[in-house]
Amino acid sequence: MSKDPFLTLISKIKAKRKRLISYKSLVLAVNGLPKCGSTTFSKKLCKTLEKDGMKTVLVQVNDFQLPYQMRYSPNLSEPKNYYKNNFNFLMIFEKLVKPSKTEKDYSIDLPIFNTFAESYDTRKKFYFPKNTVLIIEGPFLLQKSFLKNFDYSVFLKISEEESIKRFNATETAIFGKEVYQNFEKIYKPAQEIYFKEQNPEQNAKMVIENETLQNFS
Repeated sequence: MSKDPFLTLISKIKAKRKRLISYKSLVLAVNGLPKCGSTTFSKKLCKTLEKDGMKTVLVQVNDFQLPYQMRYSPNLSEPKNYYKNNFNFLMIFEKLVKPSKTEKDYSIDLPIFNTFAESYDTRKKFYFPKNTVLIIEGPFLLQKSFLKNFDYSVFLKISEEESIKRFNATETAIFGKEVYQNFEKIYKPAQEIYFKEQNPEQNAKMVIENETLQNFS
């Protein structure tokens, strides 16, 4: 097997895909610290698999956030609210994952959340033909109670220092210091709760070092 972790993952996906009934999707989760490179990694994964003749569907957890009135609980701290209530994982699992494993040529149209407008201002159609690989990427995915939904899972490993460095080089540089203040106040503590409660690196089937952004673009 290749020493290149990306090629190793491709080989594992191909082998698992062959063992499934053609209409059942193979579901892969990709997770890591903020700015671990999960979006870029997942897009390259889709592109590579499609070149090899497979169908792919990419689902980004950030598209499935909940409106403030639904995600906010006065009984929880802001980091805990973000970790526990910010994302509509139920919709992802019930409307996408489960049907894609049981129904032939499944398709569905779902609302996509706009974080800036705080509203569902667009919709997206998801279609699952035969031999689909469904890739789900984003925060808080590798919770122990979620693992039953995935056929395989990847944790992209970077240091906390590198996560902060990349955040400042992208989000802070574009949106200003207020965004970094929210990172320190909410996002970072939320990740700390997640890592303490769930240990996502240990939950993953495969860990890939991405401290130097290993040419996944």
